[in-house]
Amino acid sequence: MTLPTHAVALVVVIPIGPSATTEHVLDTVDSVLTYTAPDRKIVLADDSGKGTARAVAGRVSGMDVVPMPRRHGMGGGLYLTLCRAYAHALRCWRFDALLRLDTDALVIGPFPERLPIEMFRSNPRLAMGGEIYVDNCSVRARLEEAAGSAPARARLKGLLQRPYSLYRWRHFFVERTLGRLYKRAQANNYSSIDYIFGGCNVLSERYLRALQAQGLLPQPRLGRLDMEEDHLFGLLAAVVGMEIADMHTGSLPFGTAWKALPASPPDLLAQGKKVVHSTRRWQDMDEDAVRAFFQARRREYAPADAVPQLGR
Repeated sequence: MTLPTHAVALVVVIPIGPSATTEHVLDTVDSVLTYTAPDRKIVLADDSGKGTARAVAGRVSGMDVVPMPRRHGMGGGLYLTLCRAYAHALRCWRFDALLRLDTDALVIGPFPERLPIEMFRSNPRLAMGGEIYVDNCSVRARLEEAAGSAPARARLKGLLQRPYSLYRWRHFFVERTLGRLYKRAQANNYSSIDYIFGGCNVLSERYLRALQAQGLLPQPRLGRLDMEEDHLFGLLAAVVGMEIADMHTGSLPFGTAWKALPASPPDLLAQGKKVVHSTRRWQDMDEDAVRAFFQARRREYAPADAVPQLGR
């Protein structure tokens, strides 16, 4: 495959689902434009089903929109959405790092890409970084079930003996694909079932090209799984012989939690965090209040005449 000739430091991918509002996406985009170096590209992966990404791109120039042929949803579907956006980035650019941001994530400090790029350059086996979730027992049980050879043979025998629906056949082959990938990962010392939290994380170009070379960007059957996409990308890092890294603890750049901020907005700034998730709330602050706090800090960092006033 011929590699693209245009190189950038950072690609930012923002997957957009049906619940995302145009104003919140614009606010997240504004945070990227304010704090990352100009040598960056933004890709909106539109799974909204209502053209939200087009509405955002119509108000901010220079962004790429990757529409989905149909709504993919969450779980394995989000894996497909992200793979389409990542493949677009690989077709268009060489890059040092790819930052994945959910629409309820924000960049809150300058140059969040610097430390990940240094880590990727110093460790060629590093696939991705962010907050590590350690030894997920439910994911382990799910993978071991898919990898169990005797149950798989029993399911196949049952399929051959009865006129099961096309759905049951597809389910069998999806499970077999997952089980085979798990065994490949185990051969590369994938034992602790660690993965990187999906709300915001950073990936290396080397990792994404390795997935692409092995037919895993995407592997269409994985799109039918009931597993979350961050579990899948953690598994696939081991499949291609790469590893993940903590970029969350202490003063490292990511400050993340699932449906709320992990600390108060002032504390996150004091800790030196650069990227946070989730803006949905912090104690008695709702999402609009959380975003307003960080908007005010952005205006102090970059005056209003230096940064486009997106949606305001």
